Amino acid sequence: AVVASAIASVTTPSFDEAELIRRAVAEKVWAAEQQKDPFGAFEKRVSPEWNWDWPHLRFCRDRIYEAEQRQLAGQLFRLIVCIPPQHGKTEQHSIRYAAYRLSKDPDIRIGIGSYNERRAKKISRGIRKIIRILGLDLDPESRGVLDWRLKGHRGGVVAVEPEPLGHGHRP
Repeated sequence: AVVASAIASVTTPSFDEAELIRRAVAEKVWAAEQQKDPFGAFEKRVSPEWNWDWPHLRFCRDRIYEAEQRQLAGQLFRLIVCIPPQHGKTEQHSIRYAAYRLSKDPDIRIGIGSYNERRAKKISRGIRKIIRILGLDLDPESRGVLDWRLKGHRGGVVAVEPEPLGHGHRP
């Protein structure tokens, strides 16, 4: 009888309770990952449908972390990433890393250089999409696709394509 009453007193959590528990566990896991690999945790949070654990993406993420530490120390001002085409450079570096840095420092200005305007716009739109997912607002005075800022901050994105030679430039 004691066992039966003990079993009867154990209830199955409702769907809402189970969802709250799942979210609490996911937040704890995310917090632990963020301590160990902040950019990797950011990638998984804003784009969970992507596989960010491919070896080449982890390798690049480690190099980005090292470069970020040198940049914050004032030792590095530019970073060039050289990996083969179709290996995630634009998605990981140009879009998600730019959004990550803006989320950490909303006053940072990020320059995106691309071989044409269409590509520059695509990158800029990708960054803006993630910024909105994070709940950050764009400055209503600067909502252009190629040049925009975060509301209440100096930071944002300027995306450009190189000007062709012969337009006022001397070789």
